[in-house]
Amino acid sequence: MLWKVKAPTPSFVGCPPQMATRASIVIPTKNAGDGFRETLEAIQAQDPAPAELIVVDSGSVDGTPRLADSYGAKVLTIPPESFNHGETRNLGLAAARGEIGVLLVQDAVPEGTNWLAEMIRPFENERVAGVSGAQTPRADADLVALWEVAYSRRVLGDEFRLQQVENWCSFLTASLPERLQMAAFNNVCSAVRRSCWEAQPFRQLPFAEDLDWGVRALEKGLCIAYNPAARVIHSHNRSASYDLRRHYLAWKTVPELLGAQDFESDIQGDREFRILAAALCGEVESILEERAADWRRLWEREECCELPPNFLRSWGGIFGLCAPPHSSTDNPMRRHFYSLLRELEAFDNSDTTGLTGRVLVRAMAQSIGHFAATYYKWCRANQRVSRSMALLDRALSARV
Repeated sequence: MLWKVKAPTPSFVGCPPQMATRASIVIPTKNAGDGFRETLEAIQAQDPAPAELIVVDSGSVDGTPRLADSYGAKVLTIPPESFNHGETRNLGLAAARGEIGVLLVQDAVPEGTNWLAEMIRPFENERVAGVSGAQTPRADADLVALWEVAYSRRVLGDEFRLQQVENWCSFLTASLPERLQMAAFNNVCSAVRRSCWEAQPFRQLPFAEDLDWGVRALEKGLCIAYNPAARVIHSHNRSASYDLRRHYLAWKTVPELLGAQDFESDIQGDREFRILAAALCGEVESILEERAADWRRLWEREECCELPPNFLRSWGGIFGLCAPPHSSTDNPMRRHFYSLLRELEAFDNSDTTGLTGRVLVRAMAQSIGHFAATYYKWCRANQRVSRSMALLDRALSARV
């Protein structure tokens, strides 16, 4: 058996109050805005209450530290340039006195008054090193945000999971989705046992420091719990440029964290990738030309202002082909793109017919991010990282 999954104790109705009071909540912040008050009030309403709230702020100019202080938080301040997802959380946990460190992002709002109790309940099992909670999308979540939360729930399930790898060699030979499911650990809403964190702090990585921590915990024979009863309200209506960078970083980083060192073999080289990227740009452009109104509205939206109106043609130019032609040739990038569109269309319950231009471009950005990372890893493995590719990697690896 590759990993163990155990059900929760049916008779559980809460956690011992003394356990909750041994829990410290740590939140990294920067310009959290007025919405942070909702998070703070939800924390204040927890029963039983945490031992303390620690906020690590990296250069807010909107009064976030003052707001946190008014709710009784211990506020640590660091320079903006020193922020790192892993190291900043390490700093907060080091300042905490609780036996359990509960990690939350600034825009995640705990649901109900028993969220904290549910987050720390699995630690009654002494083998549990870390716990992840679940997410509920915000009321204003767009189609892509709704789908992303639903996809995560589909992968992780709706039942309590206690995961422990019995055979590490079997873990390394499992499929990438299976490994991701086993090691899933998400710092949007997570908790760590202090003794385990001290032995294994978060690493200073540009991306996925939480997943990396989960993989290393499993490798040591420890357990990770997923408790969907510990739920936070959290989602983002992202821009296409954010999707591009996030998916580039994810596909550049996550497979290697999970022990999958090889890039995808169906992209063989430089010229093939250029053609695939350009063809996908042309294909999306041809779809959008059929709906000019959607196209115009897309670029009028403020959240898309990071991308130029000629975004599609620009990507063709980056890879050496200007004004890329429409192509119906089957290829891995096209398959990835249309697979994502089918998922979104099946998930869309609105009364509108067809996906909007914004959704199409976001799907295209995700596909290009995925395959740009594959291409970069191919270049790196073959010692063919050109100056332009290195610059592109630096731009797409910017912090998300």
